[in-house]
Amino acid sequence: MKRILTYILTAILLFSSYSCVNKDRIQIPKGVKSVIDKSGRNRIEIMLTISHYMKEDSLKLNACYFFIENLYEKYYPTYLIYDANDSIIDFNLKDYANADEVKTFLDSIMNTHQDLHFGNHYIGYDYYKIKNKFIIRNIDTVFNNQKKFSWSKHLEYDDLLQYVLPHRNTNECFYDFRDTLTSIYLPRIEKNKLSQLEEIVYFLRKDLFNNFKRSEKHLFNPTDMGVNEVLKDSCGRAEDLANYTCAVFRSLNIGTGIDFIPAYSDTNTNDAWNFYINENQEKIPFYSSEHPDSVFHLNHKFPKVYRITYKKPEINLEDYAIVTDNIPPLFRHHLFQDVTKEYTKTIDLTYKILNKKEPKVPLVYLCIWNGREWKAIDWALSDNHVAKFENIVPNLNYTVASYFQDTLTILDDAFVPDNFAKYKYTNFKPKTKAKDIRETKEQITFYPKGKNTIF
Repeated sequence: MKRILTYILTAILLFSSYSCVNKDRIQIPKGVKSVIDKSGRNRIEIMLTISHYMKEDSLKLNACYFFIENLYEKYYPTYLIYDANDSIIDFNLKDYANADEVKTFLDSIMNTHQDLHFGNHYIGYDYYKIKNKFIIRNIDTVFNNQKKFSWSKHLEYDDLLQYVLPHRNTNECFYDFRDTLTSIYLPRIEKNKLSQLEEIVYFLRKDLFNNFKRSEKHLFNPTDMGVNEVLKDSCGRAEDLANYTCAVFRSLNIGTGIDFIPAYSDTNTNDAWNFYINENQEKIPFYSSEHPDSVFHLNHKFPKVYRITYKKPEINLEDYAIVTDNIPPLFRHHLFQDVTKEYTKTIDLTYKILNKKEPKVPLVYLCIWNGREWKAIDWALSDNHVAKFENIVPNLNYTVASYFQDTLTILDDAFVPDNFAKYKYTNFKPKTKAKDIRETKEQITFYPKGKNTIF
């Protein structure tokens, strides 16, 4: 009863500061107010958190605002497989020992059911359910660790917010990982008397390499595994291992993040890996699935590299596309930034669209052939049939397309831009590569009620 009265009184006090400008305090930022508006009955949890940090120093209050404002598009979806009649197909990945068993099952049901598709069974948005105790514990732990761990002293405040504070990366299952992972890895660090950042990173990478492996079976997962699931199974997709690595590093206040390639141009895969921030403020890339003595190298031709961000984007494509059905899956979860030029030489390309048919939305997409289909890997606004694409890798085959009602429509022939941002059309004829296990999964179409994962 006492707690309920506290909630009510706090809500009344905060509502007045939320609704009007309080000259004696920092006004609640507009983006934070927007999340509060969306959070429904859970707004009291968010407002209690803000009330708590209004009594603290400005750095923690700002971290609180940053965390809450960027709860935008943080959610966990669960998927089921449906047939043409929207009947649920009984399928649980945990029931199968390996990828071959999964493939055999999916091939069999595709022979007996029509129009199989993954559909969202549930989408849990964080701002509907996140509790003030979790947010406070998350922020306080990060700030306490920053004082305690000598190897994190070099981190700048903005990097602390972006690459240590976040509680998730993509759409993985929500899990309060900090205490669990710190209790696993900190004793090992202390036992080995490690105190320098580079030696700790080496130790962690070696531990991850020895104990966690990529799993082909998990390629059939329609969404990312949670940290607790990877910890239990000791395996996962590249994206799953990258998420787990982030959680391990962040539990020790080592600034880290994930970079990814949405589609290679010479193989039918995508890719993801980690980076950490060293004492010179440099972002050092690495695969957690490779030995720490190995040199990081991308083995295939890639058109784009993106970095997952916790901070929401300044541009929302729905402002132009009206509805998500008019946005390719990659850009429906647009919480990433272009970092291609950190990995290779790039050009800015001004492309004149030959197809004069007016697109139904003012967006066009740069596409790469990844061995099975054209995939959108960048976007631009179409202005009088001219599109300007930034940070493009030259000397690859591209085309441009529009996207409307879940359909990608190729507008022009393939072309190759050179190192000087000039381009010429080619007689490139896409050839479909041999099927692999991803082909089986991708024959089961995504018809989500919400938004897809970015991978």
